[in-house]
Amino acid sequence: MQSSLIISLTGVTASGFTLCGQPPQPPLPALQNFLKYMFDSSSKLQGGVLLGNLMDFGSFSQCLQIYKNSVFGPIHGKHCVLKIKPSIPLMKKILSFRNVSEKRFLKVYETVEKVDLAWSVCVPHSCPRDDIFRHFNKTIMETVEGLDVTVNLDDNYCNTVFNQPVMGTTQFIVLIFLVCFVFIGIIAAVLDLNSSEETDNVFVDTFSAYRNLRRITKIGRAQKELQFLHGLRVFSSWCVVIGHRFIMYIMFPVINQLEELDHLLENAITTT
Repeated sequence: MQSSLIISLTGVTASGFTLCGQPPQPPLPALQNFLKYMFDSSSKLQGGVLLGNLMDFGSFSQCLQIYKNSVFGPIHGKHCVLKIKPSIPLMKKILSFRNVSEKRFLKVYETVEKVDLAWSVCVPHSCPRDDIFRHFNKTIMETVEGLDVTVNLDDNYCNTVFNQPVMGTTQFIVLIFLVCFVFIGIIAAVLDLNSSEETDNVFVDTFSAYRNLRRITKIGRAQKELQFLHGLRVFSSWCVVIGHRFIMYIMFPVINQLEELDHLLENAITTT
C-alpha cells in the first residue's frame, strides 16, 4: 500500500510520466534507470509525522543532478516542494492529542499557524507548475480524503539547474568593496610593522590590522572602570545565544516539533 501511494505521489507509473505534456511520454523500460533516480529523489512516507516531523526535502541535490539525453531530447530533474496546510479545526484536533486545550491553543497559535506538511517531488524539468500542482493536488486530496487540508505549490519552491542563483553585478561590487578593505588593512599593517617607532599616521592608526588586533586582545584595566559591566556583557551575550537557539526551534524544521512546543509551553515562553 505504501509503495503504491509513493508511486502515485511521485507522478511515475508503468507507462512513464503522467503529468507532463512535454517531452512525450516514454515507456518505463526505456528510462528505467533515469526514473529510478527521480523516484529516489522524491519524498517518502516518513516516521514521526504525529510528533511534528513535517518537513521532507527529499534529495534536492540528486534531483537537480538528474540528466538524460534521450531520443525525446534532454531531460533534467526539477525539484518542487508542495505545502499541505491543515485547517484550524484540524490543527486543534491534532494538538488535542498533545493535551493542548482550546485556551492553550490561542497561546500557541502564532507558533503553529504557519506549520505546513512539506512534500518534495522530483519531476522532469519541462513540467510546468500548473501541471505539477494539478496532478499532486488531486492525488493528495484523494489520499487524505475526509481531512480538511489545502495544497499549495509556489513557483519559488520549484528549482532546476537552470534557475540556480548566480552572482550578479551588485554582489560582485559588494565583494570587491569588502576585498579592498582587506587589502587596505594588510597594507596599513605592513607600514605599521616596517616603521621604526609607533607612528601617528591616521591611515595606519585606523586601518592597520596588526594595531587593531593588539587593541582587541589587550588585557588591562583602566583606573576608572566599572568592573560589573563586563559581567553584564557576558550575561547579555548568553541571552542572545539562548534566544537565537529558541528561534531556531520555532522557525526551522525539526523532527520533534510538537515536543519542542511542549517544552516552550512548560517554560512559559509563549506567554510573554
